[in-house]
Amino acid sequence: MTTERETRLIADIVKDGTGQRWEECRVLPLEVFTDGACRRVWREISRAKSYDQAALAGREFFGYESTGIYYVNDRNEAFLESLRLNGFERLDEWIATLPRASGSKLVERINAARLDLAAMPPEPREVLILGGVCIGTPGNLGVWCAAAKAGKTAALGAAIGCTMTDADRDFLGFTGYNSLGRGVVHFDTEQSPVDHWKVIDTARRRAGLDRAPAWLHSYGLAGWSAADRRRALPLVLRLVSDACGGIHSVFIDGVADFVDDPNDGAVCFPFVDGLQRLAVEHDCPITSILHRNPGSEKSRGHLGSHLERRAETNLVLEKDPATGRTVIYSTKQRRAPLLKADAPCFRWDTDAGMHISVVTVRADRERAERDRLRELAADAYAEAPGKQLKYGQLVEAVTRAARCSTRTAEARVCRMKQLCVIREVPLRYLEFVP
Repeated sequence: MTTERETRLIADIVKDGTGQRWEECRVLPLEVFTDGACRRVWREISRAKSYDQAALAGREFFGYESTGIYYVNDRNEAFLESLRLNGFERLDEWIATLPRASGSKLVERINAARLDLAAMPPEPREVLILGGVCIGTPGNLGVWCAAAKAGKTAALGAAIGCTMTDADRDFLGFTGYNSLGRGVVHFDTEQSPVDHWKVIDTARRRAGLDRAPAWLHSYGLAGWSAADRRRALPLVLRLVSDACGGIHSVFIDGVADFVDDPNDGAVCFPFVDGLQRLAVEHDCPITSILHRNPGSEKSRGHLGSHLERRAETNLVLEKDPATGRTVIYSTKQRRAPLLKADAPCFRWDTDAGMHISVVTVRADRERAERDRLRELAADAYAEAPGKQLKYGQLVEAVTRAARCSTRTAEARVCRMKQLCVIREVPLRYLEFVP
């Protein structure tokens, strides 16, 4: 190995944050490293009792640039060099020397991953619910996608707020009370410090609390490099998990800022896979907020595409510029869909100083339709004694008032009954409900 590769490999290992790379590589013999400084540091890293000790031993390598992109190749080259030192040129030559009964960790993992068809796994725990539909379960990813200024951060704040209490308050349709007091982690990569503070303070006000719970950990990462954000993520989750006895949920507002280029698959694919591993490791859902491409329905780059494929829930936030109303819906779900017509809606309310829930798209349409049918019924019943008519009489009156065909009038009378504009009374009369 070259000095550049040796230095880069050690930097990738000690800056990993999860300890997984240290566990993989700690068995590498000292002889693999030819550079004097690398050998000296590796002697301490390989003898460390924990990842924290290893990172401390390699602290001088924290100054070296590393992105993790080359880690797999550098690691493989180091292990191949280790094989050569023992007289083997290829991996299969070494495997052939192993006793058949020795087994391997990979075989154990494969056997453990085999589905037991005789025992159904337990149903997943519902961590986060929107409009009565589960959108977050442990070990899974969720993606919320919208155009700029569509209300993503407001919805995110409401989702955080619903974890603080089980009281019946306006959380824009979200429920997900954190009854066990496990850690709720929030990362913000876009807001200024004051705007970031307002998001969390609004969540607190929604919950009706005097102060935010101690288990809520919110971090402002605006101004950080993408590489530093990626390194901080697993470390923060581990620290919060240790402090709170586990993780309830994780929210990442601005997930695209964790990579330099959302179209760089070499970085984005491993990053999304890492998010999935963290969700499984901490037994929690991880929700990411992502912008749409301008003028498109697609989320940003390879990052957005891979997140959508991996996610159990893909929420879309769509704002009507005419009314200011935002609807949160999803048709890409592993379970029940959250259809746009019935999905929760919200808009800004100046008096409340926050976004508040408003009627759904379906309810709004039905209200407008009910108003139109009530005006039509009022005309049809204008001369009816006691505001009551037989069915045939009402159809005839609607035909005249609306200047429509008999079939159309029959359909409108049927819809009047469905929307409670009219009701049936004794002697089979239909009465107008003003």
